[in-house]
Amino acid sequence: MQHHWNFKNFRRADLENLKSFLEEKIGELETFLSYYYRGEGATVENLSITSIKAPGTEEKGLLNVNFKVAYFNLCWNIDDHDSDKMNIDIYFDEKGEALKLIGPDW
Repeated sequence: MQHHWNFKNFRRADLENLKSFLEEKIGELETFLSYYYRGEGATVENLSITSIKAPGTEEKGLLNVNFKVAYFNLCWNIDDHDSDKMNIDIYFDEKGEALKLIGPDW
């Protein structure tokens, strides 16, 4: 399944500081990526941006991130972490003033 995340009230001028904007939203990005691991009872932690290509008006951008996947289940005595990475497509909707992130199709 492919997951999406939107940031509203995002303007063209915000693209100039896209990395700073996304770094301020790390918690939301971790929540977004955690949807990919929820079936395994895991969450995403310690996310870091490894590279970013800002989107143009007609083209998509690309966000590359590294993170830890935290597995925790008290009943089964599981407390484990794995490293992972993901490529996320970035689209800028100038008319709707939104930044849209689209994860891979799993």
